[in-house]
Amino acid sequence: MGIITIDHKQCRKDGLCMAVCPMDLIREDSRGFPEMGVEAEATCLHCGHCQAVCPYGALTIVDGFPAEQGLVDNTQTMNWDAVEDLVKGRRSIRRYRNDQVPHATLDRLLDMVRWAPTARNGQPVYWTVVKDRQQVRGLASMVVDWLRGKNVYPGLVTAWNKDRDLILRDAPHLVIAHASAQAISPAIDCAIAVTTLELAASAVGIGACWAGIFMAAANDHPPLVEMLQLPKGHNVYGALMMGYPQFRYQSIPRRREAEIRWL
Repeated sequence: MGIITIDHKQCRKDGLCMAVCPMDLIREDSRGFPEMGVEAEATCLHCGHCQAVCPYGALTIVDGFPAEQGLVDNTQTMNWDAVEDLVKGRRSIRRYRNDQVPHATLDRLLDMVRWAPTARNGQPVYWTVVKDRQQVRGLASMVVDWLRGKNVYPGLVTAWNKDRDLILRDAPHLVIAHASAQAISPAIDCAIAVTTLELAASAVGIGACWAGIFMAAANDHPPLVEMLQLPKGHNVYGALMMGYPQFRYQSIPRRREAEIRWL
């Protein structure tokens, strides 16, 4: 059995699947139906564009992944003002309420992020979610130990000694994106995934902030590396503090004008 199967009763021979294939692997057979030659299967990205574009459900990808239910309505675009408000209104949240985000909400957000783009559809991104505030604080403590050993960011260490967490901000949750260092583009893929997660979270009222100092320590501090227990060969490429914002921002902060060069 090949990578794609065609229901000849449903296929309209409209060529849509051939037009959208990123690798140009689908051709017409002698009867005008789409087909993928055996020699082309090794190059297929399993991206799903061919199946997703077919209005008649005539094409199916055989890749072992679970089937997705339902259709996406792409005939309607989002309101410009709503999109602009979402992007401009997103803030890096560093003060959180005490209540936790429900497990089901975090799970749904992370499930959506599976559709963020990755290099050659490699899908290398893995997630580790720290759900308990005390566990998050324990990780922050380990980062402080790392800072002391490196003799860097003394202000953060001093704040910690005064019971102020400026590392992970007493966040209820920490979401960590990691991937194999041997993936095609693990740092970029994880950055895209984490950015998608942050924007999606903001859209449903959940605050987030990149945990850059934690990320640096997570790949360099042996006790922290051991605590995280990532798969062998994986590095941390992204991390978000997450939780419900303690404060609501009322206006849009100023930014410099976009530097654009049109060619």
